[in-house]
Amino acid sequence: MKVTFIASAFPTSDNNHAPFVAELNANGLPNAYETFNWKAAKR
Repeated sequence: MKVTFIASAFPTSDNNHAPFVAELNANGLPNAYETFNWKAAKR
């Protein structure tokens, strides 16, 4: 699987965090999902 990340894909605010981590999860990237979602998951 080829995965390409571009700088604009990374969340810079809470406004685009949910779609970003949902896309990571949907694409089978559990480590990246946990990395970017750890703070939200602890709330």
